Amino acid sequence: MKKVITVILILMIFLTGCSTDMNNNSGAPSDYIPQGEYPGIFSKTYLDNSNTNTNNNNNNSADSRCNYDYVKGIWVSYINLGISGMSAEEYTEYITTMMTNIADFGFNTVFFHVRPYGDALYKSSIFPWSHILSGQQGKDPGYDPLAIAVDIAHQKNLSIHAWVNPFRIQTSNEISRVPVTLSENNPAIKWQNDGNADNNNYIIKIGDSWYYNPGVPEVRNLLIDGVKEIVSNYKVDGVQFDDYFYPSTDETIDKISYDNYINNGGTLNLGDWRRDNINTFVADTYKAIKEINPNVRFGISPSADIIKNRDQLYADVSLWVKGEGYVDYICPQIYFGFENQTKPFESTLREWINLTNGTKTLLYIGLAGYKTGESDQFAGSGKDEWLNNSDILARQINMINGETAVDGFAIYDYASIFSTDASEIRQKERDNIKGLLKPAV
Repeated sequence: MKKVITVILILMIFLTGCSTDMNNNSGAPSDYIPQGEYPGIFSKTYLDNSNTNTNNNNNNSADSRCNYDYVKGIWVSYINLGISGMSAEEYTEYITTMMTNIADFGFNTVFFHVRPYGDALYKSSIFPWSHILSGQQGKDPGYDPLAIAVDIAHQKNLSIHAWVNPFRIQTSNEISRVPVTLSENNPAIKWQNDGNADNNNYIIKIGDSWYYNPGVPEVRNLLIDGVKEIVSNYKVDGVQFDDYFYPSTDETIDKISYDNYINNGGTLNLGDWRRDNINTFVADTYKAIKEINPNVRFGISPSADIIKNRDQLYADVSLWVKGEGYVDYICPQIYFGFENQTKPFESTLREWINLTNGTKTLLYIGLAGYKTGESDQFAGSGKDEWLNNSDILARQINMINGETAVDGFAIYDYASIFSTDASEIRQKERDNIKGLLKPAV
């Protein structure tokens, strides 16, 4: 009888939590139950070999997401993940340490890199395994990095958003190429080698760098299917796109696609057509996510320069934040100090507050942890600000906390806070920040 009463009490607690408003300031949202909290009832279900999702996505009441009313976030870039060649046990220990550090410091949200180069840090039927797992794109590491990261993040009461670079496939400069080699099962390689001239324009090539072409519906559908795969098969709390959209303003990079558009009766000029392609992609991604689970947040982290977004990256952020059905949140990368000559932090922050004010779009502010103790070569007269001060991020967080129109912040990146060989300035900045962050739960 005691066992029956215990089970009933557990179920009552769970159901009560799920029916409570998430918008509170006490830390973890009241409807969040850490995965594995009640083994045998709501324990984690991992993917099987067929990549089948056994977590019924239509049962959203039992599939709640951990999203906070006020976000205190940190980006974990693929650059931070020195995990090549790790076993499942080693990776689990590594990620446990990482998530523990993040939670203990006072953060409550992790933006976790899952698709940096048209590849996957998760079991995908669309994209090849990422090269960062083994040094070779397409090689199965023998475990599922995202499944483990999600499970451990939730055990630590952390929200975890899958961070995707949607269009980037391979970058190259005079020093290196990343990834060095693309695998045979990479969709880009398949399109290039299938002998079909009709899809030769699916890839934009700039020198030795490759990008997916946003102007091709088949490409957009492929990338959206990749997002659907993540949301369907993993209990991520959100999906975030980075600021990689069109890689260049050069009119020749997508000439075939634009000519096809004009020849089929299109009337938009090149710039408006490119923006329309990105707008369509963003709206379709939002719709796809919400059809699977409306509790999963979708956001974008664009450049802090609103004009640059529109005219160089063809990302119409003004439309997204003011319109319906584009994004749940926007997280501009305001990676500037207070003394930046062209984009000082305070006035740039004000631009984004003004843009989102009166809309339903949540506003998080991206902060440049990686600049602490470094010279900012593009800041003009303010290039030495990060070298001479150890409280820039702390002052920025204080300013953000004082703005009711801002819903949180995120720091780029994990290494800038948790590196073991940080400079004295960076260590002081870290201490200053930690004093401002209350425990995540």
